[in-house]
Amino acid sequence: MLLELQHVVKRFGGVTASSDISFSVEEGQIYGIIGPNGAGKTTLFNLITGVYQVSEGDILFQGTSIEGKKPHEITSLGIARTFQNIRLFPQMTVLENCLVGCHTQLHSGIWSSVFHTKGQRQEERKAQRQAMDFLKFVGLDQDADTIASSLPYGKQRKLEIARAMSTHPKLLLLDEPAAGMNDSETAALGTLIRGLRDTYHVSILLIEHDMNLMMDLCDRLVVINFGKKLAEGTPTEIQNNPAVIEAYLGKEDEE
Repeated sequence: MLLELQHVVKRFGGVTASSDISFSVEEGQIYGIIGPNGAGKTTLFNLITGVYQVSEGDILFQGTSIEGKKPHEITSLGIARTFQNIRLFPQMTVLENCLVGCHTQLHSGIWSSVFHTKGQRQEERKAQRQAMDFLKFVGLDQDADTIASSLPYGKQRKLEIARAMSTHPKLLLLDEPAAGMNDSETAALGTLIRGLRDTYHVSILLIEHDMNLMMDLCDRLVVINFGKKLAEGTPTEIQNNPAVIEAYLGKEDEE
């Protein structure tokens, strides 16, 4: 198992946002989290990435607890994420945004950077090559010198993914990457996500409301409702689960 959530609880004062959530993500899986708005899906991402700390339970990454670690420490361990609302550096170029993600691979100190030592220059060239490789993979290499804020919406989503990948994660968390996309863009995104898994051997944890995409893409799914785990299983099992149909996918009206 790559990631394990063990009876995770998160409270905000008197409000319980996540209640006794347990599931595991295996290496090489595309694992989906679905549920209504406000179900607590993004809260789980914030717990996994160290933005929030769990109130009870534990989160293991590669068999070791990451509870109490700061976000940058968790990133260095091999977990990267994108956000529901795009968070780029708007006045930086596409390449510069992607280079920001390379920081976990750089080891030169302040003085090496000030004096541009040979080792620092080699690291910088390597980072630029790797950043360009990720941009090419998502189809943004021709936009490398473009200011990020001037990109159309779909390309900004791809840039977020490229920046997250530039940290060389073992686990990539994607928070509603298809939001605002049309059908053709969503289909291309599904192909891109599979390509990331197959090419870079990264496991993916995915939040998304597009049920067609999720059922087609994910190996397993967990359903969250009102902060609680409602069901877990393969896409076929989830589609045929009566509780899921009633709570989220929609209950058919009786004639």
